Amino acid sequence: MKIGDIIFVRSSSPFSWLIRWLTRSEYSHCAIYLTEKKIIEADALKRVKISKNRYHDCPSVDLCLNDNEKVRLVEYLINQIGKPYDYKQIAGLFLRLIGLSKKQNLWDSVNSVICSELIDRGYGSIGRDLLPDRLDGDCTPADLANALLGREAVCKCA
Repeated sequence: MKIGDIIFVRSSSPFSWLIRWLTRSEYSHCAIYLTEKKIIEADALKRVKISKNRYHDCPSVDLCLNDNEKVRLVEYLINQIGKPYDYKQIAGLFLRLIGLSKKQNLWDSVNSVICSELIDRGYGSIGRDLLPDRLDGDCTPADLANALLGREAVCKCA
């Protein structure tokens, strides 16, 4: 893996199961690879932080960032450290997923994030729109996985 790769996670926790069930996906979490030992993530019950990389056997996507993009992405992510998890956005996504709201980014807060929003906005900060049909940050790990995993040519590495 390389700096900036997106890691997709499936855990066995009840919260993970609920997210996977609601989004009809194998994945309930995503993070950004920094080094073999470190990732950056927004995880429920925690703030955005650099964590020990415990996701060695998970699928990942290499978007072939150049050195300048890697630096800018990591700078953006470092500036997000300490932001709380956005439980209100989770509630808004839940209402959209079950059909009770059609509004994107319902109850989204600029001062807190969920894992997929951190990644979507991080890539947006370097000019990479991962989900062009959605408002920034209005996405789930499933949305990112569906858009990026299994694609033969996510990028053309030089």
